[in-house]
Amino acid sequence: MTFKHGFARTTHTALLIILLSVLTVPEQALSEVEDSFWDNISITAITNQGYISDIEIVEDRVFFATYGGGIFWTSRESGEVLGKLDSASGLGHNLACTLHYDSASGRLWVGTFNGIARLDTVSMRLRFEVSPARYRQTDVTAITSAGERTYFCCYEGLRIYSPPPPSPKVDEVGWQSVQQREPRELWSFLLRPQGLLLNDLYSALVWQDGVWFGGVGSIFCRRVGEEAWRKYDLPEDLCLAQVLDIIPERGGEDTLLLATSEGLYRLNTTTGVVSGAEEFSADAGKVRALAYVGDELYAATDKGLYLLEKGDEYALLGSNEGLPTGTITSLEADGDKLWVGGEDGAYIYYPAEDIAVPIENPFDLLPHPAVFSLVGGEERLWIGTGDGLVVFSPQDGPLRVDVFPSGTRIFSLALDDDILYCGTKRGLFACSTAQPLATPKPIPLMEPEPQINDLLVVDGTLFAATEGGLFIMDGEETRRLTIPDGLGNNRVFALAQLGGLVYAGTFGGGVAVVDPRNWRIVDRLSREEDGLASDFIFSLEPTSKSLFVGTWEGGLDIYKPGEGVVGNITWGDGLSYTDIWAIYALSPWAVLSVRSVGINVYNFDKGEVVCYLYARRGLGDGYIRDIEYFGDSFWFAGSGGLCRVSAGGEVVGWSPPPVEAGYGSTAEHRNW
Repeated sequence: MTFKHGFARTTHTALLIILLSVLTVPEQALSEVEDSFWDNISITAITNQGYISDIEIVEDRVFFATYGGGIFWTSRESGEVLGKLDSASGLGHNLACTLHYDSASGRLWVGTFNGIARLDTVSMRLRFEVSPARYRQTDVTAITSAGERTYFCCYEGLRIYSPPPPSPKVDEVGWQSVQQREPRELWSFLLRPQGLLLNDLYSALVWQDGVWFGGVGSIFCRRVGEEAWRKYDLPEDLCLAQVLDIIPERGGEDTLLLATSEGLYRLNTTTGVVSGAEEFSADAGKVRALAYVGDELYAATDKGLYLLEKGDEYALLGSNEGLPTGTITSLEADGDKLWVGGEDGAYIYYPAEDIAVPIENPFDLLPHPAVFSLVGGEERLWIGTGDGLVVFSPQDGPLRVDVFPSGTRIFSLALDDDILYCGTKRGLFACSTAQPLATPKPIPLMEPEPQINDLLVVDGTLFAATEGGLFIMDGEETRRLTIPDGLGNNRVFALAQLGGLVYAGTFGGGVAVVDPRNWRIVDRLSREEDGLASDFIFSLEPTSKSLFVGTWEGGLDIYKPGEGVVGNITWGDGLSYTDIWAIYALSPWAVLSVRSVGINVYNFDKGEVVCYLYARRGLGDGYIRDIEYFGDSFWFAGSGGLCRVSAGGEVVGWSPPPVEAGYGSTAEHRNW
């Protein structure tokens, strides 16, 4: 793809020679950092493993998939955490969605938000592939095996893995007596078999003589020995219900229980009739998983764990039993106990004693899987997450700071001496960085309070980029700038200071230029008038004399006051994508967050991208929201947690807890 304001390679190379005199190391940069930094790097994942997405028992261990922290496993007997795997150790993606153990092959399959991993549970050898057989993004929701085939439910169709057939090996005397498998494995893809649409699949089950799949408003089945697919539709008022789990009903030879986004239902597979537990469904709402312990049926819901007794009786279990009262996502029965996973961690529930024991996980280091914002001070790095604030120090590592109400998303941070400003989804707050931190003080802006996308402090004046305009305040006065004041669009995403002026990037209105002395907009940069690649601005980053402008679909613009846009970096220069979410300038590099792909490091001395970091190389996720350089390391904030990249293949200072010897120590990144 070519963009209007892109530069040809020859033109761009010439421009970069001119730019070398312009792009000098910013004040926060360390001049001794060299390009060899990226040649031998160590990647450390700091994640949240408290949001459990699935559970699978594998002989004497229990594995847990987490949404944002990869996978971890415990002793089946004691519940003690033994080890973990994340993108930094080869898993490929920290958003692990589902698990399936194939006892015949000894493989544990891990379905992630983008790719499939398989783990040999004896050697703990791991292999990962983003898209087997080069299909499109593989976001896996459920996995099951029937015979030698393994089925992967995805939002876009069904992937099927089949090992290759045995091939004879001829020995020295010509006898074909030794059987071995070819190294090539077979993948196939189903989307529209016999006119059915296998889209948005959420659950899978091998039962009786067929393989069953739960979709949206429908159940699909393919029986052994039959080419034809069968489809069972839910009632019309459930046409949008997601079938999240399927299990056979105890005592019903031809009945399946369906956990759906609209409650609990039964499918008679002989008659095709679907019936519901109406009173329970009305009370419980979304049912995510089902499991039997003995003859007792348990249901995981967004309100907690339910026990369903015979007839229409049911009970919500909660804090009295030691269980969380929030969302339960996954269940796994194990004899007389039940392994329980939810958004608040993992538990072992003992029905006979009616008690639950939480699993203490030393790898659960963040309060939430998503990290949105970073700001570094002299000795500490402040981290804004989807559930409050974390402070990192090289000596102590990450420490949770419980000063915000539960569930507070911190989208932006700014430091001004000993004051930390926190921009959230619903307003602006300020708190002292003294130990311990005091309760944050709200700073009213408007009703309702807007989402704060970025913050900037200039000589004691605070600038706040919000979904409702640009706010400027100094403790005595607050002013709001909107479209009538010269702002191109009221959705302001990014802020930067350069040459005594403040630049505000908007989503659709270019870049507003503000004089911080009189709080007025004095100019506006646009695609039409100034040659920006796009008026949709995601990010801004200043150097000493230039401004990097990260755009939507236009790549990276280099703007120099008085001269305009003097360069553009896009597809032809090696970028993986042209939506630039975040930028960090550290000469000679522009470290760029490229939407959905990860990190591209562009070297201005060489005129090329010198490093690509993806989720499967350790980032955890391709959506990086913020970048910071702190303590001789780069830090990347994303949906898969926090990633620290250090030079020399060695992390200096604090490191995560070690993994038990022999577990998760080897990983392979290869195509199958």
